[in-house]
Amino acid sequence: MTKHKDHLALLYKAHEKLKDDLNAVLNHPLMPSEFERAWKDLIQRYNLQDDEVINSLWEDRHEWISAYYKEFFCARMTSTQRSESMNRILKKNFVQEKDDLHLFAQQVDKCIQTRKAVEHAETVANESEIKTTTQFGFEVQLSKVYTRAVFADFKETLYRSTAFRAERCPENPTKYLVHHYNRSDAFD
Repeated sequence: MTKHKDHLALLYKAHEKLKDDLNAVLNHPLMPSEFERAWKDLIQRYNLQDDEVINSLWEDRHEWISAYYKEFFCARMTSTQRSESMNRILKKNFVQEKDDLHLFAQQVDKCIQTRKAVEHAETVANESEIKTTTQFGFEVQLSKVYTRAVFADFKETLYRSTAFRAERCPENPTKYLVHHYNRSDAFD
């Protein structure tokens, strides 16, 4: 939008409500289909079908309209922050200031491929079935309900719980004493 601000200013002068309507279209739709429908309505309403800048913005929509990348978790990072983050990764791990342009391009491609491979591995891991330690019905059920991190905590707790044994209390047969296998302490 910044790149076309002069042309957009002319359009805003020609159409009093265009700026507000355009901002609403850019900032409110949650899904790409909603954005596309709203964009087409806006273009028809203001008769901008033949405007080169508007058509250029439409062509590049996948790169700058948030509705197209809402499915990607960016931890509330702006596009500038994501770019700066990527620059830091490139400088730290892939390219150096003295590199030639062709080497730079190769390293950027290598960085992108590495990031895609890591993201793909994470996706596969997240979509694959979680392995259970036991055949307890509740563990299988929880493996499907809990997030991976919560289920990992649960598995650790379940594993640690197997280090105990219960014995009837000799003085009171309705009570049990629980002993840890590695300690002699008893728990009521």
